[in-house]
Amino acid sequence: AVAVFLGLMAWQVRDARLAVAMALALLATLLVLMGAGRLLLRLLAPLRRTGGSAALGLAALARYPQLTLLQLGGFGLGITLLLLLAVVRVDIVDAWRSSLPAQAPNHFVINLQPDERERFAAILRERGVPNSGLHATVRARLLAIGGRTVNADDYADQRARRLATRDYSLGFGAEMQADNRVQAGRWWGGAEAMAPAFSVEQGLAENLGIGVGDTLTFDIAGQQVTAPVTSLRSVAWDSFNVNFFVVGSPALLEGLPVTYLSSLYLDDTSERLTLTLAEAFPAASVLDVRPILEQVRAIMERGALAVEMVFLFTLVAAALVTAAAAEVSRDERAREVAVMRTLGMSRRRLLGAVLIEFGVLGLVSGVLAAALAAITGYLVATELFDLPGRIAAAVWWLGVGGGTLVVALVGWLATRRLVGIPPIQVLNSE
Repeated sequence: AVAVFLGLMAWQVRDARLAVAMALALLATLLVLMGAGRLLLRLLAPLRRTGGSAALGLAALARYPQLTLLQLGGFGLGITLLLLLAVVRVDIVDAWRSSLPAQAPNHFVINLQPDERERFAAILRERGVPNSGLHATVRARLLAIGGRTVNADDYADQRARRLATRDYSLGFGAEMQADNRVQAGRWWGGAEAMAPAFSVEQGLAENLGIGVGDTLTFDIAGQQVTAPVTSLRSVAWDSFNVNFFVVGSPALLEGLPVTYLSSLYLDDTSERLTLTLAEAFPAASVLDVRPILEQVRAIMERGALAVEMVFLFTLVAAALVTAAAAEVSRDERAREVAVMRTLGMSRRRLLGAVLIEFGVLGLVSGVLAAALAAITGYLVATELFDLPGRIAAAVWWLGVGGGTLVVALVGWLATRRLVGIPPIQVLNSE
């Protein structure tokens, strides 16, 4: 079953390294759950001497430690992953949305001609439309890095191969975008802007092996343009502002077939402006990114739902293990119940012991799952997406409360009929 699950996961992600990383993460999570469970069982051991239903329930957990840890791992892993997908994922998306400016650009206008700039800016000023200004750009293809011809076959990484063969929209400007940061080298300023130079986005540079001081050669409408790389930048792509992988200094603009683009924010009352722009600038294109974002969100939701179902089956499997374990130990449990009933223990007290046994199992699973989900979600938000770290309260009450109730109910349903068997019937069958 584990092999089938890992095979399905590898088939879905279609990336061997990512599949191995996910498998190792799942294994590590399972080991943490089982290790913490063993420690907690030791800590609960003194409570077995307290008497009453609590002692009976805890004694049952300690009597089958390996089975208890197996159930704990199954329930804990299933609950952890469900919490990550159903709660933490939503919380991270909400944090990302709240991190965007109130008027983050939701439309892009591309292919504006040089002689249309003033009229375009005037229309936006008249309507009071927030925008990022106009940015010069040209389409280009990367030919060489440091004098060496770029060839996709020189790169093993699939992303690097795609980056080596794609077309680029080169940006140009004297000033660096506000959401860019120089990570190596220096940005041109003052008189330096009049010297040919390129600035490259840090991720692209890492993928293609570009460093400060290397020369880049691009094919731009049949012209070969070569200039040195003077800086590497980090880019906040999630700002929805106009940004470029490669930016050239103004000195490179001369003689190039430049067009202009801009990003702007349109609220529901400004929708007709898109028609006005389309009529005023027929060669330009107005792109509304909201449907694209909604489509991406819908795809993510469908994908997450499918994964949630897989991990729901993990919980179901853990529940079946619990039911099967109760069935395997049925005869021994029946004898114990018969002896307890013979000694005068009430049916209600015995059922209470069962609820405590499986309730504690669910409580421990839920607490560990909630803690793992909260820590993982915090690290993903802060380290991977650079978002404010926060832990949703729902992680705790769903993990702890849901885990306790579900596991207690499964255990109670699996063993309650044993309490109703007359003790004499069990003892006579021995």
